Amino acid sequence: QARGMRGHSSLLGALDTSIEVCSKANGRHWKVQKSKDGEAGQQFGFELVSHCLGKDEDGDPIWSCAVRQIVFSSSTELPPVKGTHRIAVMAKLPNLINGALGSLTIDAAVGAVAHDINVVPKRKRAVARDTINGLIISGHLVLIEDTICLAP
Repeated sequence: QARGMRGHSSLLGALDTSIEVCSKANGRHWKVQKSKDGEAGQQFGFELVSHCLGKDEDGDPIWSCAVRQIVFSSSTELPPVKGTHRIAVMAKLPNLINGALGSLTIDAAVGAVAHDINVVPKRKRAVARDTINGLIISGHLVLIEDTICLAP
């Protein structure tokens, strides 16, 4: 790994994108090593999930696997949630997320918590969205595509 990618040394220069896949004690992850048009260094956790596709002519199961994105647990403790809106949102979201099998779309979360935000009615959805975005930035919630889940 310290010597870099296998092959000729000019290979990396010829690539537009290079992705490294690693397996460590805390799980598997892939990392963007080089990106011609994007940001390098991004790292994403994943796990392999087995699926039975059916049975063959002898009745034996046919298995395959798929990749599912996961969130690495952080080694640092999160600070307590502060602020009236954030406290109101975090009082309601964990039950909603757990009831939705671990994740909820941002739009569904905004709709569910907007009425708990203490602002004028026409600003409730905007403030709810800003509050959820703030909780994502602070690390209390995790954004995966357009869904949110609780930080591990």
